[in-house]
Amino acid sequence: MEVGHASGGDDAAARARRASARAVWYYWGLQASCAAGDLPALNAVLARLAAARAAEEGCSEAEAARAIVVEARHDAPGNRLTPLHVVCGSRGGGDAGPAGWLALMCRILLVAGDGAARVAAAAAASGETPLHACSVDAPAAVACLLAYGA
Repeated sequence: MEVGHASGGDDAAARARRASARAVWYYWGLQASCAAGDLPALNAVLARLAAARAAEEGCSEAEAARAIVVEARHDAPGNRLTPLHVVCGSRGGGDAGPAGWLALMCRILLVAGDGAARVAAAAAASGETPLHACSVDAPAAVACLLAYGA
């Protein structure tokens, strides 16, 4: 009986490692388009990742996209950034111009659905949240983040 318990613990540890690896995979999949402020690229990458996850898990692509946005995190020690940290920190506008990053921020929060508060309030290893990155000179972004639970 104790062997089964140990095995269950091993299974839980293996699941946690897989979940962490998947979160990092999602982060790096979304990071470049977030840093560049490229909404069409973000939508395309998110659609590809969501289609693959939906097929794997037997859920809808919308449910898969929500999970991806909520779980995506650079989980290295001293980091723990999310794609929303990247968007708010880099403020890249892409083809949409200087305010293009606001569209990315809104898209991430909308896709996150009921997980938006978790995404908006996620703290990096330093304790910085997306709200910190916007608080000095981006009142529209602050209002949006607060509306989503930051």
